[in-house]
Amino acid sequence: MTPPPAHSPVAGRQRVRPFLRRLLQLYVGLVLFGVSIALMVQAGLGLDPWDVFHQGLAERSGLRFGWVVIGVSALVLILWFPLRQHPGIGTVSNVVVVGLAVDASLAALPEPREIPLRIAFLVTGILANGVATGLYIGAGLGPGPRDGLMTGLAARGHSIRLARTAIELSVLAAGWLLGGTVGAGTVLYAVSIGPLAHYFIPRFTPKPTDGLTDREYLPTMPRLHVIITSTRPGRVGPRVAEWFAERAENHGGFAVEVVDLADVNLPFLDEPHHPSERRYVHQHTRDWSATVDAADAFVFVMPEYNQGFNAPLKNALDYLYHEWQYKPVGFVSYGMTSAGLRAVQMIKPVMTTLKMMPVTEAVSVPLRQRLDSDGRLRPDRVMEASATVLLDELQQLTPVLATLRKTTGAPAR
Repeated sequence: MTPPPAHSPVAGRQRVRPFLRRLLQLYVGLVLFGVSIALMVQAGLGLDPWDVFHQGLAERSGLRFGWVVIGVSALVLILWFPLRQHPGIGTVSNVVVVGLAVDASLAALPEPREIPLRIAFLVTGILANGVATGLYIGAGLGPGPRDGLMTGLAARGHSIRLARTAIELSVLAAGWLLGGTVGAGTVLYAVSIGPLAHYFIPRFTPKPTDGLTDREYLPTMPRLHVIITSTRPGRVGPRVAEWFAERAENHGGFAVEVVDLADVNLPFLDEPHHPSERRYVHQHTRDWSATVDAADAFVFVMPEYNQGFNAPLKNALDYLYHEWQYKPVGFVSYGMTSAGLRAVQMIKPVMTTLKMMPVTEAVSVPLRQRLDSDGRLRPDRVMEASATVLLDELQQLTPVLATLRKTTGAPAR
């Protein structure tokens, strides 16, 4: 079925519905965040690192605790500017909704006295806090004031796990030096919330093709498209892409989306105007343009046909021009004899002509060794290690090239 025109009432409704879903996700996450804080407070096994810092600063300065919280929040928001973070609905809602949810939860929850029950409250609170963080940050409508430090660092090539853990431990150390009270729960939270956020944020982050405009969607991480280039029946590509996409999600540096050229279903190039003009006549071209434009980096999962790349890949590249520019690209190739390496080398000149930046690091999958008798993919340590190195390199280049797209005046999303 042909999609409705971009400015039609139907298209408007289709765009509003995913926005409302993200709005619901935001507020569910904020309420759950408040409940998780109440659980940790009722456990009585230690403040969270930021409140240790607030407490220590209040004792040293003589200011009231609440005023210290407000002042620190304002200073943290100032740090958003060099990190190029932008407030949104979620930023404002975080300040209001979390406080209300904490108060309501504290009034409803019992205060456990037995140690096992207090530990259960603490562990449940920390786990719920991680899920809530993934929900409200992943909604893409603006992080909380302190979360902006983490998302800003993540957008510059650092993993969420590392960024959040470093922030929490730094704040904890500063609070302890200032005289704040540190408990077992404080330390457990500081070392746990980073890995939990690293796991949950990518899983709740909206995909760029979910109908949100850039004004509505504030990405917390660079967007990586894993593109399956083979379109024939019985292809191996989806199995390889599924394995790599899972590794990319676990890596935590990207919001990952798998794009299958078989589903995109582009006909052979049928646009009358040169792609550099962006005067697209057909809806399938406009849809493909929006998909590619939304990505910050690409990984092409590609086979080798007759010692070269396949036609659907070249066709998909030829449809567009500006949308590919100044974005890093990696390759996961597969084949029987050379594991797809010849196809990769042949397609690189095409991609550099489009001003894409291919990375040297790659994953090569020799199908004779890595497919079992039932056709299942059996990755080995070399594949796993290569995937990690490839993702690390893409993560380093993505923010640099994003800045280049802005400074060179390349058409932006």
